[in-house]
Amino acid sequence: MARQYSVKGGSHWWPVAVLYNILDLAAINAYVLYKECTGENCNRRDFILQLAMELRQAHMDQKRAETDAPSGSAAAAAPTRKRKVCQVAKCNDNKTLDCLRRLWKGGVW
Repeated sequence: MARQYSVKGGSHWWPVAVLYNILDLAAINAYVLYKECTGENCNRRDFILQLAMELRQAHMDQKRAETDAPSGSAAAAAPTRKRKVCQVAKCNDNKTLDCLRRLWKGGVW
């Protein structure tokens, strides 16, 4: 069933291949659940296309709203980002990048 309509591409990078397998299995699960819950007998290809359109619609609406908004309001709406606190136990600083560079140069890693 997964071979009939697959999202797999010609990727030689194994994490991408795993992601494609997960997407295929998720689409099959969604199709089976849809058929069982609604009782509709629809084409699997049409179901997958409709699923993809619905999943991307929210992203496309948000992207369209960002491009339509004036540039001043987008900058004001962006949250301020705090610097992360260093999680390395040997470090007393709160500057993560400086701590990591020091550890790397010191031969800890």
